[in-house]
Amino acid sequence: MANFGDALFPLLAAHRLRHRGYRVTGVTLTGRASIWPDAPASVSLRELVGHAPESAGIVIGGGNLIAGRPTSLSESALASLWMGASWHAAVHDLPLVWNAPGVPRPFTRHPLGALAGAALAAADRVAVRDAASVGFLRPLRPDIHLVPDTANDLAALWPAAELAPIFRALLARTVAPTDRPFVAIHLRARDGDADFPLIAAAIDRFAARDGFVPLLLAIGPAVKDDDDLRHLSRHLRTPHVLVDTPRSLREIAAALAFARGFVGQSLHGCIAAAAYAVPGVLVARPPARRFRGFLAHRGTPEALVADWPEAFARLAAMPDKLPLPGDVATALDDHWEQTAAVLEARRAPHPGVLNLLRLASALGSSHLGADWALRPFKADSYSSRQGAARHRAGEHETP
Repeated sequence: MANFGDALFPLLAAHRLRHRGYRVTGVTLTGRASIWPDAPASVSLRELVGHAPESAGIVIGGGNLIAGRPTSLSESALASLWMGASWHAAVHDLPLVWNAPGVPRPFTRHPLGALAGAALAAADRVAVRDAASVGFLRPLRPDIHLVPDTANDLAALWPAAELAPIFRALLARTVAPTDRPFVAIHLRARDGDADFPLIAAAIDRFAARDGFVPLLLAIGPAVKDDDDLRHLSRHLRTPHVLVDTPRSLREIAAALAFARGFVGQSLHGCIAAAAYAVPGVLVARPPARRFRGFLAHRGTPEALVADWPEAFARLAAMPDKLPLPGDVATALDDHWEQTAAVLEARRAPHPGVLNLLRLASALGSSHLGADWALRPFKADSYSSRQGAARHRAGEHETP
C-alpha cells in the first residue's frame, strides 16, 4: 500500500531484529512493489504458503490493522491479512507476535468475530498501541500489552544527520526558499467534507503572522492525499511548497525531520515528526481514538483539535523542539526484547492454537461445503499441484 506509515513497519522491525540474526520479509495482500524505491519488498499473502514453513516466526502489525468486525471492503482485506497470518502460524507451529497495531472497534459474536477472537487467543504475545485497543481486546484476553506505535523509532532507523542532504535536495528540486522555517501540512479529505477555502485561509493567516513557509506533504497516495493537497494548493495565496509526489520514504521523513512543526490529519506524519522532536498538532473529529492514543504517549493530549484555525494557534504556542518522553523509548526497547524472546523460544503448544485450527476448519466447511476440507487429500488435486510445482521449478514430467 502506498502509505508512508504502513511501509515503515517492516523496515523498523528489520532494524530492531537484525542484530539478533533475523531477516524480515514483508507480507502484504498483493505482494506488489511499492511506488517508493526504499520501501521494503514484500510477498503476497498467497505466497506466505511457501515462506511460512521456513520462518522463525510471524509478526503482525502495526497500523490500524485489527478489524474483528470489518465494516468495509478494505477492512475485510486487512482482516484476511492478519487472520491469515495467524492461521499460518498455527498450522506451522510458529511463534506469533502482535507488533503494536491498533484495534478500531470491539470484536463481536459474529462468526468472523469469533474467528478473530480465536486468532487473538492463539498469539504468543499481544501488544497494541493505545488504551482504547486494550479495552476492546481485554474481554477476550487479559494479558494485553500497551506499547507505543513502533514508528516512534524512526529517528533510530534514519538519524536526522543522514536525512539532511535529502532535505537539501528536496528544497532544490522544489525551488523552495532556504531562509525561512517550514511547517509540514497534511490533509486528507474524507467523503468531500474538507472546506478547502477555509483551510487555505487559516494557512495564509498563520504564514503571514509567524513567517513560516507551508510545506504541503503527501504521504499516502493510496488514500488520495496527493489529490487533496493539489486542490488545497490552488486555494493558497501565500508562497508555499507542494510535495505531492515524494520520491522516497526518506524524503518524506526528511521533510518532517527538518520542519518547525506539523499540522494535519496523518497519524504517522505526526509520529514521524515527533520522532525528530518536532511538535505536531492533529486535526480530527471525535472520537479519534488512534490519535488520542499516540498523544497520550507523547504527553500532549491538547494537540488534538477539531478545526484548522485552532490547530495553528496550538502549534504557535508549542516550543521549537519537543522530544519524546523517555518512557516511549524504554517501552519500545522492552517490546522488542520481549518479541525477540518469543521468536527465540521453542513454541509450547497451547489450547488457543488448536482452537483456532478447529474453528477455521469448521467455518471453512460450513461456508464452502464439506468437500473444502477434503480437497488436499484428493489424488487428482494433489497430483495437479505437484505437477504445477515441478513446472515452476523447471522440471518436466515424462510420459
